[in-house]
Amino acid sequence: MESTYELLRALVEIIVINVVLSGDNAAVIALACRNLPAHQQKQALLLGSVGVVVLMVVLTAFASYLMSLPYLEIIGALRLLWIGVKLLLPEGDGDGLSDGVGNRFSVIFPANGASPRPAG
Repeated sequence: MESTYELLRALVEIIVINVVLSGDNAAVIALACRNLPAHQQKQALLLGSVGVVVLMVVLTAFASYLMSLPYLEIIGALRLLWIGVKLLLPEGDGDGLSDGVGNRFSVIFPANGASPRPAG
């Protein structure tokens, strides 16, 4: 009985986190549809929402597969360590990257992809 309780608790936690994090998806879809004519907004919102759900399912399945690969978490941790070292280096270290949005994106985006996920 304890394992059923733990399973339900974990499921509820995942659902709550997913609902909270999906708010940004809704905001992006709404912003993308705001300039459309009224008759196209409803269709665009529906298609955007369905697209987000499909992408989330596909990417979750892909992430689950990746987490089954040996040593992937170690590789991700080493990548995060390297990103942290790059962030600690003083500016103007001669890496040739300009200080701007593109440079920040080139650090943040790989960090999100390399973040180790909690085992479950």
